[in-house]
Amino acid sequence: MAIIALEGMRLLDVNDAFTAATGWRREEVIGHTEAEIGLWGSGSLRDELTQQVRQTGRLRPTDVQCRMKDGRTGDYLLSAETVAINDRRCVLTVMLDITERKRTEADLLVAIEAVMQDTSSFGQKIVEKLASLTRHGKLENPGPGISDLTPRARDVLGLVAQGLSDDEIAKRIGVSRNTVRNHVAAIYRTIGVRKRSALVVWARERGLAAPEKAKPKQRRARTG
Repeated sequence: MAIIALEGMRLLDVNDAFTAATGWRREEVIGHTEAEIGLWGSGSLRDELTQQVRQTGRLRPTDVQCRMKDGRTGDYLLSAETVAINDRRCVLTVMLDITERKRTEADLLVAIEAVMQDTSSFGQKIVEKLASLTRHGKLENPGPGISDLTPRARDVLGLVAQGLSDDEIAKRIGVSRNTVRNHVAAIYRTIGVRKRSALVVWARERGLAAPEKAKPKQRRARTG
């Protein structure tokens, strides 16, 4: 955990778990900005997260890469909430180490990325197997759900889960391709994934299954 001043984003205090996980001593980080320590990732992601906290007063669990004192980076699930401490607006942050989970998840996504080059071959049996692997590997976490999406976003997600391309989705629901892409980007931000393959797995694990292929009709045997 860390307490950061909202104005200037300078660290005011950290707990023992923070120092144990990052290697930074308390006196080495107090007074430094979050950007200097590298807690919230880098570049546009950090700017986006900071802006979200300023606008909404909170940050839902988000994957970030935190830099350790020795230069290594670790994967963390970052949550934040604005609080008032001695009449000063601060940000209380909680970071959960998910490095091992991400390593396992990365292996899984690499394995299915080739399959996702042709979404038509991403059958229901494969998805069920992948869902089983994620459960056994403890990749699941109680993050955002289907109910966190708008009705239109749920429609788009359902079609993505069926393996449709952005162009096909646009034709199906009668909107432009750019509108579909905006919906997909918003879904990425909401549920915290960055690849379409991960999006499909996430959707199908929550009930948005691929349509079953029609079974060929069997000819009735003639009696003679």
